[in-house]
Amino acid sequence: MLVKIAPAFILGLFFAEFLSYFPVCTILLFLLCLSFKLFSTKRQAIQTGLFVSFAMGILFPAVHSFLAGPDDLSRLINREQATVIAEVSHAPQHGPNRLVLQMKAISILENRKHVPIHGLFRLTLFPSKQIILYGDRLEMTISLRAPKQFRNPGVFQTADYLERKFSGVAFLSNDQTIKKIGEGGNRFLKDIYHFRDQIREKILSDMTSPAGPILLAMVLGETGYLTDPIRDAFTDSGTNHILSISGSHLAMVSFFIFGSARFLLLRLPIPMLLRLSLIKIPSQWAALMTAIAAIFYTLLSGAAVATVRSLIMILAYLFSIVLGRPAAIKQALSLAALLIVIADPQAIFDISFQLSFLAILFIILATKWWEALYPKPDATQGMVERFKQAAITMGVASCAATFATMPLTLYYFHQFSFVGIISNFIVIPLTGLLLLPLGWLSSLAAPFFPFFPLAALNFEIGLFYFKIVSFFAEVHYANLHFASPHLLMVVLFILILWVLLVRRVSLRIMVVVLVFFSALFVGWGSLRFLSKSLRVTFLDVGQGDSAFIEFPTGETMLVDAGSGMPFDVGKAAIVPFLWERKIKTIDYLVGTHPEMDHIGGFDSIIKKFNIKHILSNGIAPDVQFYQALMKTIRDKRIAQQVVNQKTMPIQIGDCRIIFLHPNVGVDPNEENRNDHSIVFRLSCLSQPDTAFLFTGDIEKQAIDIMLLDNDLTKSTILKVPHHGARGSLLSSLFLGDTFLKKVSPKIAIFSVGEKNRYGHPHSEVIAAYKKSGAKIYRTDHDGAITVTLHPKKGVSVRSFRESRMQKVRWGKAVFSEEIQNFKKGLGRF
Repeated sequence: MLVKIAPAFILGLFFAEFLSYFPVCTILLFLLCLSFKLFSTKRQAIQTGLFVSFAMGILFPAVHSFLAGPDDLSRLINREQATVIAEVSHAPQHGPNRLVLQMKAISILENRKHVPIHGLFRLTLFPSKQIILYGDRLEMTISLRAPKQFRNPGVFQTADYLERKFSGVAFLSNDQTIKKIGEGGNRFLKDIYHFRDQIREKILSDMTSPAGPILLAMVLGETGYLTDPIRDAFTDSGTNHILSISGSHLAMVSFFIFGSARFLLLRLPIPMLLRLSLIKIPSQWAALMTAIAAIFYTLLSGAAVATVRSLIMILAYLFSIVLGRPAAIKQALSLAALLIVIADPQAIFDISFQLSFLAILFIILATKWWEALYPKPDATQGMVERFKQAAITMGVASCAATFATMPLTLYYFHQFSFVGIISNFIVIPLTGLLLLPLGWLSSLAAPFFPFFPLAALNFEIGLFYFKIVSFFAEVHYANLHFASPHLLMVVLFILILWVLLVRRVSLRIMVVVLVFFSALFVGWGSLRFLSKSLRVTFLDVGQGDSAFIEFPTGETMLVDAGSGMPFDVGKAAIVPFLWERKIKTIDYLVGTHPEMDHIGGFDSIIKKFNIKHILSNGIAPDVQFYQALMKTIRDKRIAQQVVNQKTMPIQIGDCRIIFLHPNVGVDPNEENRNDHSIVFRLSCLSQPDTAFLFTGDIEKQAIDIMLLDNDLTKSTILKVPHHGARGSLLSSLFLGDTFLKKVSPKIAIFSVGEKNRYGHPHSEVIAAYKKSGAKIYRTDHDGAITVTLHPKKGVSVRSFRESRMQKVRWGKAVFSEEIQNFKKGLGRF
């Protein structure tokens, strides 16, 4: 019964979420289910139980929020700095230059009084000099902010994910404003996390990269020390799941401990073994020992959702051995799911929850399906035959986990590693039989030694392990990227796969279905169809610039790519967008000028895509990021071209790009880089009265030159110069008016970061553009802004914000708002 109740309850939780966006349809579906229940005469008891579970799932989030108390912490969002007292409520996550803390708010200082407050927030320290531990009560002055995200199509929406866990986030450049005022937390957990810190320090002091960071991730769940090359190697080889402590790690450790404990118990002196066996047999004692070790390992690793799920399942299995009853793995999985979502209903939207439960569920279904088709060999068959059958079963399990999670991996991350089916055959056994047991035993002994035990051996094994992972990562087409499938396609595939496994269809039918859906996901996600329209997307890259141009003939151009430091915007905000657009080749990569906020993201773009031409203004600053970029360009052997106002126009189909700036003969060491930005005008014959003007970061000097040379002409869509800085328009009011009158834009695009420290765009600049009659769009408010030039219909503009579903408010407009959500949900941006 538990196997049926858990899905019904979880389905109710999903319906509770849908209620916010589709209230009418959700209520109608609920009434339909209720009618079916009332008029049905079959299996009344089972149907009643399932319906009650479903209804409880719908109501539970509201009840859970009520019991948790008011989340007053959210009222501090985007306010001035506040003095808050909070407690470190989870194991701190470390990194080379940062410390991430989950904080439970206790009180806030208002009018010299401490007022109680509730809620969780995430605090990041850059860097952290103080030693801050779990349970520490801290007084700090912070500005609480809503989590930020890059609002571009195809980009994982980090803020939406974090807002389900935290009321807000805070950042401090140094922790001198933090004062420890007391201690709280669980005494037992404090001891475990102190033990964890000792292990971390020993590994960091005695083991270098890549072995040290890999061991930290696998043993302690500390992923902050993993470098991009390490992460990319595991991702491309399809073994990324091994870097996060999940069911496989816990199962490996539990299997090792159970086997070792049973082996040692059976070799005890006969009298002692007999006395123990009067209470429990060796397997039962081994199960109890393993249960204790599994709980300890889960707590030591930080108790992530996937680890807790695995712990519950393993405990259910172990206690079935202790009680002498057969283990029911489906019941254990259902129990794990119920306990997790009851503790936190928002866990159903956690990616690790979805992926781990799907993987385990379909491994169970697939192995049962395979055993029904091809029964296990009996005990009389030889060792070779049984080993062969075990290998086949492992292969079936690996394929089941891979294909079951494939659509969700594509949906969230645009990637799927075909080589992962093979690499996991080697990497997982190597992890479970060698790397993890040795690392785990060495870590347990580390606090009792002045050094990390067997550090040299652990390092050599870790290095060998990483070389194997890197080998698979370098296989041609190891990790392919596609546009994300529609959520309905994901759900449909999972349901069909579930039905086929339950119905025990033949292997031939299963292969046909998997091949069909794989081809559908790959084909739909990679085949790019040409459009007759010109499409320009001004991307949200924070405080920086980037625009992507898709020509009707299929050619593409990327103008700038945001910053590369301290956060790689190209990798986080632009690469996923290009995958979503099914882009593999960029014909023209244009760096308007060599500033970090414009070309800092180029490195990731160049490494991930085929670049045909790079256009620049010729300035070559002697700065580290630029020299590193030039090395990447040379290594890739990409053709570079310096452009200026004398450069011949680029003709792409019926579209034409005319370069207006910079002047001829720019000094390569020029320090005034903004006023030497590349400026160009884009127009197409299909709409001769419509044009785009891209202006980089030009200000008064460049604007004066172009006005005097009559280079500036009317342009319908203007990328506002220098993020709307005052100097880009109003350094001279007369020239400012002339610039706007000359260009006369109908649409003005401001590429700016939310609450940036420069104060862009300036209020006077905004006022000037409004006065000119231009419609204003801002990437900090609207997210990505796509302007489409249709051959016959003219210009259409759609922002990322407009494309997202909004929560429906009850009132006269409830039906129209719900219909709009349906259109947005079914359509693609």
